[in-house]
Amino acid sequence: MPTLRESLTEMLHLSAYSHTSDDTPPGCFLALEPRLAEHREILRRRIAERVAQGIDEGEVPEGSDPEQIANYIMAVHNGMAARARDGGTTTELLAIADMGLSALPAR
Repeated sequence: MPTLRESLTEMLHLSAYSHTSDDTPPGCFLALEPRLAEHREILRRRIAERVAQGIDEGEVPEGSDPEQIANYIMAVHNGMAARARDGGTTTELLAIADMGLSALPAR
């Protein structure tokens, strides 16, 4: 099973590629469409649950707040989508993802 950091890295990196793919409009419909707030909340909750699992398994320091971390990751994800919509490149979005991930608490 991938670690929390590996899971979040994969999610954000895949998002960077899909947000900038020539096969779809730039950005992410899920991240940017107001009518899909419920779907974003489902993703946010799943991230929070995975963070809580990471705390239980010792990947993340005790005392870390799963909700706060999930909110942060969603803000990074949604910001990447907005940047892609405004012309950001895959390279730029990958850099945003990596910078965002560098702020995660680590053991």
